[in-house]
Amino acid sequence: MFDILSMIFWAMVLIVILVGVHEFGHFWVARKLGVKVLRFSIGFGAPLWKHTAKDGVEYVFAAIPLGGYVKMVDEREEEDVAEEDLPYAFNRKSLVVRSAVVAAGPLFNLLFAIVAYWAVFVNGEIDIKSYVGELAGDSIAAVAGVRENDRIVSINGDATPGWNRVNQALIEAAMREQPAQLILEREHEVERGVVLTNAMLSPLREGQASLQKIGLAPRFPTLPAIIGAISSGKAGERAQLKPGDRILSANAQEIAAWKAWSDVIRAHPEQEIQLVVERGAEQIQLTLRPDAKDEDGKVIGFAGVGSAIPDGFMDEFRVLDRYGVLEAWPRALHETWRMTKLTLSGIWSMITGRMSVHNMGGPLTIAKIAGDSAGGGFSFFVGLLAMLSITLGVINLLPVPVLDGGHLFLFLIEAVKGSPLSEPVMLQLQKVGLIIIAAIMFLAIYVDLHRFFGM
Repeated sequence: MFDILSMIFWAMVLIVILVGVHEFGHFWVARKLGVKVLRFSIGFGAPLWKHTAKDGVEYVFAAIPLGGYVKMVDEREEEDVAEEDLPYAFNRKSLVVRSAVVAAGPLFNLLFAIVAYWAVFVNGEIDIKSYVGELAGDSIAAVAGVRENDRIVSINGDATPGWNRVNQALIEAAMREQPAQLILEREHEVERGVVLTNAMLSPLREGQASLQKIGLAPRFPTLPAIIGAISSGKAGERAQLKPGDRILSANAQEIAAWKAWSDVIRAHPEQEIQLVVERGAEQIQLTLRPDAKDEDGKVIGFAGVGSAIPDGFMDEFRVLDRYGVLEAWPRALHETWRMTKLTLSGIWSMITGRMSVHNMGGPLTIAKIAGDSAGGGFSFFVGLLAMLSITLGVINLLPVPVLDGGHLFLFLIEAVKGSPLSEPVMLQLQKVGLIIIAAIMFLAIYVDLHRFFGM
């Protein structure tokens, strides 16, 4: 229950920040260019809080924080505009001014992403070093020539000190339908190149992108088979296992690491396992009967025990990716531009059918990622803010009626035609835009339901 509330809270924090940045862009530019603003609202529906400033602007935080708006003086929306407000009405401003006000929202999202990435790079990102873990012999990566314990030095010329960079580079190559040139190194061997072709990367375009689909996973240190947390009422407690117990053998099979212990449990649902356990200075014998649970249609064993993580366990496998205050700016600009292109490429690939719509993320996915990233610390959460701010900015620039890009497209028609489209035509276009947005929202929710509940 706490995890669900935490996810909802951090998702709301994320949405309020992104919407606030977007609407502040419209608000700030409108005021600077002489348009009178009546209300700045985060959210829709009944106001939870509001304040009217000395200049007459009403600031509102509403009950449904899933969007926002800036209400300006506009004769098209109000019948009785005061005479003294007419020079400040949005509809009376030049095409250039109106375009600047509309474009400011997405532009501020992109500018915010640059600042957010700068903060991430200055603070530094803790990542797992880009060493390759265990590979299945028939996996795509293994067939291409990647070997266990290889370190991935770079992909398509970009350095990859950690797995975050590896993940970004391979997914980017897959979305662009380009091969990925990997430079690999091993101890006492010279660097060598391996190419993952476009066909090899195609699984990353289907459903949720995961490097496990092509057989790639990080190398982790060997975790000893020492019991940590024990869930109440589960098989581990019934077998009288205690925190600190070291598993020496299971059914006469020597257990040297946690993975081997986990594999034995999973392979014996509701079957007795004879254990030899080291507890302090003595060895004792116990009998464990794992519970059964379903995992992707397969019944596996489950003991309800967690591993004890030794102090400094991951230290030698971590890398801190950090930049100086000044050198972080060009890096932030590059990352914002890279993610902008990647977002556009992804949208186009889904429209043309080259990428599965199951790569989309709806409200449930955003809530889960928000909660996970908040638990990962400052850099993870702010990095997610930057990425979603770019997504929000790019989507709002699409030429769909009701979006900022749709308004800009109508302004372009007005510039070419010499006058705006008629009210009936504008109304029909808005209806089309609303249908498109509703369809995308329903599709995103469907993908979420399928992803989390198999519906």
